[in-house]
Amino acid sequence: MAGGIDHLIINSPYEEPSRHWSYNRDKRQFHKAEGRRPAGYVIASSHSKSFDDPGIFVELPLVNQIRKRVKEWRQRGYPGVTGITKKLELAPIVDGKPDVTKLTQIDLEELGKRYRKQRIIFEATRDIYEQMKPNWQGNKEYLLFQLIKLVEEFIDSDKIWIPSLFDRDEFRSRLLITLNMNKVVHHIFEAIRFDNAQHIEPVFDKERPIRSTGDMMTWYTSKPCEITRKSHISHVVFDSTWEASEAFELERNELVDSWVKNDHLGFEILYIYKGVVRKYRPDFLIRLSNGKMLVLEVKGQDNQQNKAKQEALDLWVKAVNAHGGFGEWCWDISYRISDLKDILLKRGCLITVDGGFHNGRIQI
Repeated sequence: MAGGIDHLIINSPYEEPSRHWSYNRDKRQFHKAEGRRPAGYVIASSHSKSFDDPGIFVELPLVNQIRKRVKEWRQRGYPGVTGITKKLELAPIVDGKPDVTKLTQIDLEELGKRYRKQRIIFEATRDIYEQMKPNWQGNKEYLLFQLIKLVEEFIDSDKIWIPSLFDRDEFRSRLLITLNMNKVVHHIFEAIRFDNAQHIEPVFDKERPIRSTGDMMTWYTSKPCEITRKSHISHVVFDSTWEASEAFELERNELVDSWVKNDHLGFEILYIYKGVVRKYRPDFLIRLSNGKMLVLEVKGQDNQQNKAKQEALDLWVKAVNAHGGFGEWCWDISYRISDLKDILLKRGCLITVDGGFHNGRIQI
């Protein structure tokens, strides 16, 4: 999907990366960029529109200049290279321990023999099996057999993107997958977990199991804001004209009993994307006049990461509804300014009949 993250990019730590995912702060989208990621650091902002926004990037010109010279040296065939530099000191990576006393020069051919395709499949299967085994009620031998099949199909598929330089070399492809096995394991495990969940229970925070709008402390901002009438928070801060339009509709719509923008509230939903645990903060919490609680997300465009968030949000809502102690919850996504009325009408109906009445109005 254009502008979205839809596959893994595995770059070798010993070769020049050919592409990377870059974040466009204006469009609030990730896109694929050529070459290696520029060296630098990020200044995070607590007022970011999206938690996934990495913040303001500050480049380190000196490091990038050095990288450029190293790249030119590589393209010239490494003049002055010796036989020793053709071997990689991989012991700390393979063993997972940054112990300089255990550094050993490992010939790549020997490493390739150690990590053949079947070994990669069985080690990935083993890690997934160990995570699933405690809660698996069926035949464990059958589970292991099915996992081996799934892992083999995934590794042989086009779901893992590898630079063309390494994709043509089976050994280098195996090596890159081996060094990124943690991502592969998490990706497969999460897919299995979402597809096979039968019973969902919420897991409460031990220190603060229940949060409230009354817990929010006073904070200051220079962004435009407006006094609210239906929100427990006195003012709503606008990050965009889109948000201002949505807030205006929530204030005047008769289907809305109360609402709050999820800003400094601490309402977060954990999700896993590309093997990394992240936090997702939906935009609005809305109590509808029919008693339902609506979690509303404002998104201009969908991508793979947003889909991972939506799956986590859907799972969270199902868990809360299964608990039964917090009323009925639902969620939706606003892709355009004009669709909020329809979302509120769909979620805020008092009588649900196909082609029937919704709050005294006919649905067409």
